[in-house]
Amino acid sequence: ITHTLSLHDALPICQYRFVRNGLYLTNDNWKTIYSSIGKFNYIDGEESKTAYGVKADTIGGNLIFGNKLIIKNNDGSLKFDNSGLNVLGKNGNSVIINPNDDKVFRLNNGKDDVIYMGKDGQAYFSGVLTAEKGQIASYKIDGDTLSSENTIFD
Repeated sequence: ITHTLSLHDALPICQYRFVRNGLYLTNDNWKTIYSSIGKFNYIDGEESKTAYGVKADTIGGNLIFGNKLIIKNNDGSLKFDNSGLNVLGKNGNSVIINPNDDKVFRLNNGKDDVIYMGKDGQAYFSGVLTAEKGQIASYKIDGDTLSSENTIFD
């Protein structure tokens, strides 16, 4: 059984091609390529680099691993690598988690670390601490009252 395509037969718009050093996939009849496996170029900061791998809009699965795993976005406000997780806000605020640093977890206001957890397990705060209820050492906070066993501050 054979079938010959005429000029009037429509080709499917989703196709793949092997070209030189890669496999390329399209879903718009080769106006664009939406996924590829092989050699590709990319920009890392200001530097143009070449790599072999998978390039796709969406990658799904149960496990991602590698010796040089880096997840980041184009504007540099999010980066996850062997130094930890860095999230930078447009206003300069940042959240940094780095288990190799003396400050394992940090919240920074663009100038100073406002809250951080040290590798010693201690929490450090700067600025104003507001609490309606809780306990600090032997002092209990309840509404407008700060008290310990022998002392009450109103």
